[in-house]
Amino acid sequence: MVDPTRLAILGDGRQSKSYIHARDVVDAVLTAHTRETRRFQVFNVSTLDAISVTEIARLACEVLGLDPDAVRFDYAGGDRGWKGDVPVVRLDSNRIRALGWSHRFDTAGAMADAMRAVRADVEAGNVPLPEPG
Repeated sequence: MVDPTRLAILGDGRQSKSYIHARDVVDAVLTAHTRETRRFQVFNVSTLDAISVTEIARLACEVLGLDPDAVRFDYAGGDRGWKGDVPVVRLDSNRIRALGWSHRFDTAGAMADAMRAVRADVEAGNVPLPEPG
């Protein structure tokens, strides 16, 4: 939103992960609470898909009403976004799914919803944008 002609991206853009909507996390917790009889169980909660950083960048452009092909993506390089980052993450959510839980939002849907919420907060003046430069 600071400079609609370019977007700085950490890494090479090929890092990929699954992102989950907060509503799906709450549903998973409630499912585990009501259906799991053993105490103190651990569950991975995730979608069944993933998205790359470049796909997230393109989605961000679309949420802002920009043509992703008209925005220059400036990659920092390397296979990691930051020191200690894991370039590819996949979680096995079979245990929570065995209790009958399933996600309602796919990764792109969860990301787009979060981006729309941040955009609304910025436009309402609730979140300041950094100065260009």
